[in-house]
Amino acid sequence: MIYGLPGQTKESFARNIRKTIDVSPDRLATFSYAHVPWVKAAQKILEKRGLPTPDEKLQMFEVGHNLLTKAGYVAIGMDHYAKVDDDLALALQNKTLSRNFQGYATRETTGQVYGFGSSSITQLWGGYVQNVKTSQQYVQEIEAHGLAPDKAYLMTDDNLVVREVIAEIMCNGRMNFDEIGQQFDKTAAEVKKIVAFKPEKLSEFLQDNLVSINGNEVKVHEEGFFIVRNIAMAFDPLLETTDAMYSKTI
Repeated sequence: MIYGLPGQTKESFARNIRKTIDVSPDRLATFSYAHVPWVKAAQKILEKRGLPTPDEKLQMFEVGHNLLTKAGYVAIGMDHYAKVDDDLALALQNKTLSRNFQGYATRETTGQVYGFGSSSITQLWGGYVQNVKTSQQYVQEIEAHGLAPDKAYLMTDDNLVVREVIAEIMCNGRMNFDEIGQQFDKTAAEVKKIVAFKPEKLSEFLQDNLVSINGNEVKVHEEGFFIVRNIAMAFDPLLETTDAMYSKTI
């Protein structure tokens, strides 16, 4: 379910959520529309139609969250919802929730993601590969070579550490530098250096009681999960060194 589209209102989104609840899916997600016209120029057309303001988008998220949780769904990390007996809800409860670039999953089922078709993305433990963008070129490449890669990103050892730190924050709301270090044969101090961690990056969240720091452990409080994406950004060193532009968190 996407919110933040032209013509949408809190009331219209609520109607769609109620219809979805009637269908009773085991899992669903409510995604904020990502407006990135610098990547997809065609999105500029939507600006002429009028996009909801961040305030209005927040109201849509809130009404969706309230309706779904009242209907018995468990909020899973960021954007996702599942029935209480679903594997995702159980993984959240047991602190074994995981995530790939498609969304939340259990550690047993996250594994690797294999992309088929034009523009699809494959996620392996050590990297990501995206296929060529057009269907015609994809077919030509498959017939000629059996594979149709367009671009790839190979993860460095530091990238793997950063990904694990951010995944623990976004999935289980708890991250311990000592435990992460043990996974990668590093000290807690080395992990902190890799993610460029500074307690002051979390100062606003600490003041609002959205997170807490106890020694080498960072914990996201229940209310903090509403903005867990923003909290996780404090552990991404690339945000300090890149000029790339991303979609807004709200």
